[in-house]
Amino acid sequence: MAQSLQLKAISGPAALSALATATTTSMFAMADESYAPVNAKPRVKAAATAVIGHHDENGIAEFLRDRFEP
Repeated sequence: MAQSLQLKAISGPAALSALATATTTSMFAMADESYAPVNAKPRVKAAATAVIGHHDENGIAEFLRDRFEP
C-alpha cells in the first residue's frame, strides 16, 4: 500500500483506519494510524491512535479533510 501511495504523491501514513463499530480491531493493528469517532465502542476507542468527532456530526469526514487538506 505504501508504494501505491507514493506513486500518487500522497504524503502521510501508509495506512490510516477510521472505525466506529468494528467487531475486531485487527484493521487498527495493521494501520500506521487509527482513529475512532467519539461514539465508537469503548474497546475501539482504546485501540485507536486518537478519538475524533461523532459520526453523526461528520467527524470522520472533517478529520480526513483537516488531515489531508493542503
